[in-house]
Amino acid sequence: MSDESEGPNIGEEMVKKVRRVKGGRRSKQSKTSSGPSLFSKGKDLLKGIQDEEDDSGHVDVAEQVRRLTKDKDEERPLDEVWGSKKRSTSWIWIILLAVIIPLIGVSIGISMLTKDKRGQEDEGFVPIVLSSGDEDEIPSPHAWFDEDSMVMLEEAVRIIRAINSSESPADFIGSVRTSAYREFNPVDLSQWSSPVVIKTLQDISWALPTVKSPGASDVTTKGFLQINARRENRDPVSIFFVEEDGKLLLDWDATTVWSEMPVAEVLEKKPRGGALLRAKIEKKASYDEVINGVTYSGYLVTSADGADFFFCYVPLSSEKRRLDDERIKTILNYGRFIGRLRGNLPLTMRVRYGDGKGGGKRFEIVDLIHDKWVRP
Repeated sequence: MSDESEGPNIGEEMVKKVRRVKGGRRSKQSKTSSGPSLFSKGKDLLKGIQDEEDDSGHVDVAEQVRRLTKDKDEERPLDEVWGSKKRSTSWIWIILLAVIIPLIGVSIGISMLTKDKRGQEDEGFVPIVLSSGDEDEIPSPHAWFDEDSMVMLEEAVRIIRAINSSESPADFIGSVRTSAYREFNPVDLSQWSSPVVIKTLQDISWALPTVKSPGASDVTTKGFLQINARRENRDPVSIFFVEEDGKLLLDWDATTVWSEMPVAEVLEKKPRGGALLRAKIEKKASYDEVINGVTYSGYLVTSADGADFFFCYVPLSSEKRRLDDERIKTILNYGRFIGRLRGNLPLTMRVRYGDGKGGGKRFEIVDLIHDKWVRP
């Protein structure tokens, strides 16, 4: 009984104590609830930080990762960064090519527009002016003219005027070039049909062509002076001069376009033995013929004044004939990729009628002596 009476008393005391504790907690919580709690302060602090970030712009997690990656890339070398991002420099080359190629095209166009015109033909002749060059190079065939061009031009005019006013060849024969054909082509004033009108240097034009024998080296190339003017009867005339032993001489054979048989006489007499001929020549593919399996390379041969002409052929039946044909084509620039076809050019050749064996009914070019009319 005594035990049972004590039990309830202890439980009540414990209950009371517990209640005090609970009551104490309530009282403490009630006291703190009246003011800002620690949790509230922390919450306010985080909110303030968030507000500050909102003022400067919200940064989410993806943006923060990107910024960190960017900062790392900026600290790395440029080549390493580009390689990590798989970037290519091909676009740089595309831009450079887009700029350089048009510049090259413009440069080529300007050079073509401003190129030297001295190589253009003047009545069938191609003026070529070469510099004297260095000692180790081939000397210019016009070095004698380049040294003092005005003296040479004035001397040429003096010789022409002397022929105009002379009464016999003896008055100017000292200014005429010697020739192996002088017996067949003597210096005769009757061939100077009409005086050449030269009052001033404005009445003439001049060119500096070159000539050499077929197959000869460039060292043997001979340069000459060509004076173009008009006679009193208004006919055009070309007068040719060469330099020998420091003296300017007139080439009588070339100036008078002397031939063993002129074109008109070749047409009339049809020489089967051949004859030396100075004439003008041109070529077209339509002039060629094939007879009995042999190709005949055809040319149109015309007199100096253009009054007479005939077709003449080179039978490509031997190595020499093929070589002569190729040399004539080179002179005319026929079938060449560079430059335009030339026509009506002066040529010195040997022609005949027939095949040289008593047969044949066409004119043939037997031999190419040299291009142009001035003897090398």
